[in-house]
Amino acid sequence: MRDPAILILDEATSALDPATEAAVNATFRRLGKNRATLSVTHRFASVVHSDRIFVLEAGRIREAGIHAELLALGGLYKKPWDKQTGFSLEADGRHAAISVERLRQVPIFSELSDTLLEMARKLFKTEEQPPDRVIIREGDVGSTMYIIVPGKVEVTKASDNGQPIRLAVLSDGDHFGEIAILRSVTRTATIRTLLPCILLTLSRAHFDYLMERAPELRAKLNEIADQRTGKAPAAPKPAGQT
Repeated sequence: MRDPAILILDEATSALDPATEAAVNATFRRLGKNRATLSVTHRFASVVHSDRIFVLEAGRIREAGIHAELLALGGLYKKPWDKQTGFSLEADGRHAAISVERLRQVPIFSELSDTLLEMARKLFKTEEQPPDRVIIREGDVGSTMYIIVPGKVEVTKASDNGQPIRLAVLSDGDHFGEIAILRSVTRTATIRTLLPCILLTLSRAHFDYLMERAPELRAKLNEIADQRTGKAPAAPKPAGQT
């Protein structure tokens, strides 16, 4: 067992902080040089150097190849890869940053110029949260948006009897709370960490500072907020209808 011919890893680093994860992955690469290694993971960065990558969906293999081949396909592998990349993290895991190209993938930033995106990415702060920590509580008024660098959170909403209902699980590269930096609204769900999380956060005050340099975008972003909160004006009905 100490020197296996085949090493099987099942989400081996999913509950680790970033610095420990990097160290463990380096150890696995060293141990795997003289043996076959099978790794099951949602952390795409840990399989970049694999000889063969299989992408599963609904229990079936949908894509197979090496990292470069799968990216070139532009399919199931590329989408989560793009979501998880574009971040940098210091060795101690306490300071994260996001690239201009990755920030542009967030809808409310998609229309900003490269100059404004460069300014925006520098306004994000790094926040570290342990497991089982409530980040957002349903009903509270929010003023901050979050991007998960590594980590996993649970999104729940209270039912009529007060019991939480799971709406979603968000992980690396997902974002939430962006409407709170556009306007003062109450949170519609509770978000709690399931694993250690490194988060990039942006406050409404910092976003307002950014919008002072691009006032023409404020109306467009307010339209997005209206759509997300269900306050968008109804489409006009065809003539003759009431």
